[in-house]
Amino acid sequence: PLLLDPALQFLPWLEHSRRELLEGRLPTWNPHAGLGTPHLANDQAAVFSPFSLLYYLFGAHGLLLGAVLRALLLTVGLYLFLRDEGLGPRAALAGGLGLSCAAPAVAWQLHPHTAAFAWIGLALSFAGRCVRAPRLLAPAGLGLALCTAACLCAGHLQTAFLVALAVGAWTLCAAAREARRRGPSAALAGALRAAACTGLGLALASVHVLPFLAHLPSTLAWREHTGAGIHAEVPWSHLALALFPDLYGNPRDGVQLPALGAPGWLELAGPYVGASLLALGAAGALSGGLRRRPWLAAWALGSGALAALVVYGPLGALWAATPPFARIRGHRLTFLLAPALATAGAVGFDALLLRGGRRRACAAVAVSLSLLALALLLDGAPWRSGPLGRPGRGLAWAVFVPTLAALVALAAAARPQGLSARRAAALCGAALASELTLFATDFAPGADPKALWPEAPALARLAGARVLSVGQVLPPNVATAYGIDAVRCYDALGNPRLAARRARLARFRGALDVVLDTFSDAEADALSIEHVLTDDERLARNLRAGLSGWWISESQPRAARTLRVPRGGVGQTFRAPARPLAAFALPAVRCERPTTFRLVLHRGDGSEPLREASVRHEAGEGDLVFRFPPLAAAGLLHAEVVAFPPGAAVLASARSADPYPAGTRLHDGRVARGDLCFLLAGEVSRPYEEWAFEGGVHFLRNPDALPRLRARGGALQVLGAEGTRRRLRVEGAREVVWAEAWAPGWVAAVDGGPERPLDAFDGLRALRLPPGARAVTLRYRAPGLALGGGLSLAALFLAGLWGALLLRPPAPRVLGHVEA
Repeated sequence: PLLLDPALQFLPWLEHSRRELLEGRLPTWNPHAGLGTPHLANDQAAVFSPFSLLYYLFGAHGLLLGAVLRALLLTVGLYLFLRDEGLGPRAALAGGLGLSCAAPAVAWQLHPHTAAFAWIGLALSFAGRCVRAPRLLAPAGLGLALCTAACLCAGHLQTAFLVALAVGAWTLCAAAREARRRGPSAALAGALRAAACTGLGLALASVHVLPFLAHLPSTLAWREHTGAGIHAEVPWSHLALALFPDLYGNPRDGVQLPALGAPGWLELAGPYVGASLLALGAAGALSGGLRRRPWLAAWALGSGALAALVVYGPLGALWAATPPFARIRGHRLTFLLAPALATAGAVGFDALLLRGGRRRACAAVAVSLSLLALALLLDGAPWRSGPLGRPGRGLAWAVFVPTLAALVALAAAARPQGLSARRAAALCGAALASELTLFATDFAPGADPKALWPEAPALARLAGARVLSVGQVLPPNVATAYGIDAVRCYDALGNPRLAARRARLARFRGALDVVLDTFSDAEADALSIEHVLTDDERLARNLRAGLSGWWISESQPRAARTLRVPRGGVGQTFRAPARPLAAFALPAVRCERPTTFRLVLHRGDGSEPLREASVRHEAGEGDLVFRFPPLAAAGLLHAEVVAFPPGAAVLASARSADPYPAGTRLHDGRVARGDLCFLLAGEVSRPYEEWAFEGGVHFLRNPDALPRLRARGGALQVLGAEGTRRRLRVEGAREVVWAEAWAPGWVAAVDGGPERPLDAFDGLRALRLPPGARAVTLRYRAPGLALGGGLSLAALFLAGLWGALLLRPPAPRVLGHVEA
């Protein structure tokens, strides 16, 4: 895959679904991402997708089978559609192959986008047959319903919506054609029949769609996109990627599209179905091929023009401002360009084969392609912009391969003397297949997901534990595959409150890199973090010392000189922050022999001591930490440190003219330039325990993590957690606030009583309790699952009855006879 999404999202979700199903549970909840998140209601988890079924049955081998099935569906689907419209088998096969190896099918491999897109050809074929069918219960109607359900359950409703646009447009074209052939009543009946079959497919997919729609308004993605459309500005020059997909370079060369970045390769790959197929389509159009099939040409050109105007033209802003299109990424309409261009190319190819080719048309297209290629080679690619460098393979290769394939196909289609139609079609198909194969194998070289994941044996001890991963130790969402409850994830359908808290905790740059901002033991306790996995040596040092992570000793400048603690000690005046002080720290203290340090805190005016603390340090170097009861004393304070015996301790110092720490704001408004003697620790805790771990990774255990189910003012004991059910016993608490139960659908039963929904509390869920000891059972019920499951079962019964009627053998015809 070009993106890391399959390794970091789709594969872990598939593994979680498979694990839950093998244990006899419906995968409605995922406790391993964030603080828990709905799983069945996650559209992209695709629990009911036919492609997911292959993974459930065959494991990792099911991924390969799913990729092959996608390609077969695209090829066979468009082949049947084009054959229904009267194209020859060779041209229809060329169109199907062009679509199956088109850029969307290659660039988005292993994404749910292609799982939904794979059904477009079959849906077009069944929709056209359904409109033309002479009876109500035609086989095509059942096929359309099943394709609709499979597309909706595939895991990407945005792509399913785009497929629905294409199929709906073709249904209208087919109905208009039927109106001219058989009259308006027959056309209306056919259109209504297709709409009813689509409705049956929607009912079949209700078990997937309704839970997702019920969950969507409470997600982070919905809040982020409310009131604003999703659209990327794409310049017209990028339409050249339809002919030369490597024009700007190649993703594996590290080249990014101007103003769009690396994801632009995926977003704009849609128009490419092979330059040779487009050249054949253009030559066939000049030969009059589109005029002989006006309805098919109208659909292909209309949908292609609409997609191009939205993606590259002036309709993008209008699309983003029009409900319900505002929720759909407008630049993803490049998906619709692929079947439109493949259809146009197949129609032109068929026209050339039928009429023996028109050399003038082929020559015109060939000359145009040659001039364009020559201009690109001489001009250095006029579409390059900014600091974009040439790709490693060179521009000539990117232009030469599609141009050569197109010229070979045009030469064969022109049918020189002695070349039969069969051989001409074979040469055209060979040129197209070679071009698409080179594109597919080079455009998406693939990435091994296991290279991104730690070894499973090292993580076995963490199963079921709440873990925070800092750095590149455990990528987001990968913990799901190992059964680890990792706080880290980047699921757009996840907990908005957790996302806001994590944004304060750590800032993410890309998929794997995390920069620590403000991690403290208080955050670890609030998020019920039991273990910390990190490759950050500084964070590990702080946690081992029981300090928060927002100060790091190496972050302070160090000078070559050091400061030896004299007999009278050292002192420093500083301005304390508004938050309570809990500790002081001296980094890199070096003792020549065992030394006792004593800290005394005074008011800035030198009045009576506010806090005192003593620490004994053995010989050697290390961080020195003074802990004391929290002190809320904002303003100027004076700290003194005395060492016994005197003169035996050396402090690393960056002392300057100002006797204040760097960044200290003085009472007259000035800011000190810097003087390092003490570092302030905002939170302190018991020191974290470090366990052995592989590969330079620090594995630290929080000694006082709060229980996963937090109670206010009472004792709580977690008795068990099984799937989506939690059992606990609460004594003396009036309210239980549960961080995991943030999503709607959690219900509670107290002392075996009736279940009732939990109350909303600060983005989480709370349960009010009567006084005394109580036994509480919490259970998650996916909203919309009962209704969706009922509708799907009813629709499945109707579809089964329909299929039985179609399979029933016809009644024998009885011929009468006359007795002699």
